[in-house]
Order: sequence, then structure tokens, then C-alpha cells
Amino acid sequence: MRNVATTCVLMVLNAMSAVAAAAEPGPLARVVQPFVDEQRYAGAAIIVVTASKTLDSETVGYSDVATRTPMRIDSVGYIASAGKPMIAAGLMMLVDDGKLRIDDPVSNYLTDFAPRVTVRMLLDNSSGLQADVSPTARLYDSMPLAELVRDVMSRPLLHDPGERFVYSGIGDDVAARVIEVVSGESIDRYLERRLFAPLGMKDTMFNPPASLVPRIAPTEKCTDYGYPCEGPNMKMLRGIVHDPTARRMHGVAGHAGLFSTAADLSLFCRMLLSGGAVRGTRVLAPLTVAKMTTSPAGEDRIGRALGWDMDSPFASNRGELLPIGSFGHTGFTGTSFWIDPGSDTYVVLLTNSIQVRGSAPISDIRGEVATATAQALRLYGSG
Repeated sequence: MRNVATTCVLMVLNAMSAVAAAAEPGPLARVVQPFVDEQRYAGAAIIVVTASKTLDSETVGYSDVATRTPMRIDSVGYIASAGKPMIAAGLMMLVDDGKLRIDDPVSNYLTDFAPRVTVRMLLDNSSGLQADVSPTARLYDSMPLAELVRDVMSRPLLHDPGERFVYSGIGDDVAARVIEVVSGESIDRYLERRLFAPLGMKDTMFNPPASLVPRIAPTEKCTDYGYPCEGPNMKMLRGIVHDPTARRMHGVAGHAGLFSTAADLSLFCRMLLSGGAVRGTRVLAPLTVAKMTTSPAGEDRIGRALGWDMDSPFASNRGELLPIGSFGHTGFTGTSFWIDPGSDTYVVLLTNSIQVRGSAPISDIRGEVATATAQALRLYGSG
């Protein structure tokens, strides 16, 4: 399934005539299709935008393999950690509001928090916080965000704050709790009011309603709090957060929980590439976007910006051709997006690998899509 925008990419490639291109899958679909054919994941929706023009919008495979429901651009998927930059954006809005500063100690907002950990360290993963809570710990059953953060505050740090990069979902939970304390709103309501509604991201939310379920791609069969997803009374998770810790947190967390579509993720990327505004609606100041998406001098060793990956060990979805200075993020189910200000381009890949594999997603497909995008557009002399 593809639209006329795909033809534009193929014309850039000069691989075939416009008439032939209209009948053939686009270059990115050809990269993705073998992964579907090999049953390495269910399906994908792909959007490529450059210079504010959509050049490619394609789908491959299925949103639901069992019912053979085709993937669509408006299919809703659980995006896992790919929602973390939205937590960062929400926090940076409070910076715009003058209500916090990123180099403030977290203890300014959460009393009794480790005093040398700053807000910045939560977002660049150098705080020293543990990576995650134990996914099998009964302690966390039915624990909302505020209680989890209160427990985390009682635990020792893994290393000195700012010493090194350790990928930490707990840091995003703490960042979300800071937002709640400063704004006076729950994180789900805050993001809906300040980010999703203004940008028109109508299908991005925590805990989607039953009316949206027919459009939601299932993840995998699992027990209520299972990890791994094994045991009696397993049921297909569809519209229910897959991450076991976020499930215990009533589906609302900083590190996971959001559902979205490729179209909505495209709006989020376009906002950042446009300096904080889309269609005349501004949610972040241009200088705030710049601060959020660049690595400060001397911090290159971390390989992260504020809520974004740039050159850390998790940045394989940048591909081989997009340069350092571009930024993006990935999610456990396979979703990723990567944004390159230098070429005014971004690529969104909404996928679901675990529906058919039941395990962690392969990362090479995400890098291959980014590389194919750069080649198709002849970015930086490629192609």
C-alpha cells in the first residue's frame, strides 16, 4: 500500500519511469518486505519527509497477523521507549515556562532525591540510576508512578552522577514525575494538553480506549504481569502496554506506555525539525529545541542529547550515512524515528516484531531503512 509520494522517491532514484513506479513498491518497502516474508516481524508503516514535503508513505505486511489485517498508515502501535523523547519534550516545555532549569538538582523538585543528580542527567542517561526495576518483583504490582519514584529514591546510585552513560528507563520515570510535581497534572493529562492536542496527534496516548482497539496492532500473548510472557492464562495484549513494569504502573510511565501511529510520529518529528512548531502552532521555542537536540561540549562521550540518541551504543537506527548531529530514538517493539537537521529530513518506522517473534526486535532493519532513505535522496553525496 503506497501513495503518489512514493513515486517521488523512485524518481529521485531514477530507477524506473513514473508509470512503472506507480505499480511497484517503493525503495524502503523493498528493504522492509524481506523481514516480513521471513516472519521476523508482522508489518511496518514508513514515512519519509524532507524539506517539509512527504516523499514516501508506505506500508508493508500486517498489523495483525492472525486476522491478516493489513498494516495502514493510521494503524496504532505500542511504541515502547520511542515515547521517551515526548517525556523530554514535555519537560523542556517547563523550561520554556521558566518553571525549571535543566541543570537544577532533581532534589529541587523531588525532596530527598540524590542531591548531585540534575534534570539534565535524567534525560541524557548519566544519572547513575538503575536501568529498570526487576520485572518480576511483586513489590511493584499495581504501583503508580509517584510510588515507584519514591521507592527508587531510597536506592543507591549505580555510579557517580555524570560519570558515564547507562541506559535507564527509571530516569525517564523520574523525569515524568518531575513534570507532574511542577505542573500539578498527571503525566498523561499534561502531555495530551501541552503536546498531543496542539500538534494534532489524535491517536497518541496512554491506555487507549476500547473504541480504538480495532486499529491497534497486537503485541504478544502474555500473562497479567508476565516477563518473559509465559505461563497459564495468557492473553493477547492489544491496547494494553507490553512493558511489564509499565503494566504494573497502570499503563502510565515515563519509560513506556504510549501508543501512536506513523502519521502522529511524523507530526512530532516535523515539529522538532521546524524548530518547535507545526502548522502555526508552537509548542517549544526554537532555542529550546536546539538545546534539546544537541550534545553539549564535553559530553560527546555520552552519545546522547536531552531525551535523544545521537551516537550511543543504541544508535544503530541512524544507519551508515546519516551524520552525527542527527538524532532519534527506538522502541522495544521495533518502532524508530530519526531526524537529520542537516538535510532537513526525517524517517519514521512503525513496526511490530514481537507479535510474530515473541522476543526483542532485530535492530538492523531500522538502520537499513535510514541508510536506504539517505541513498534514495542522495543525501551527502550517497546513492
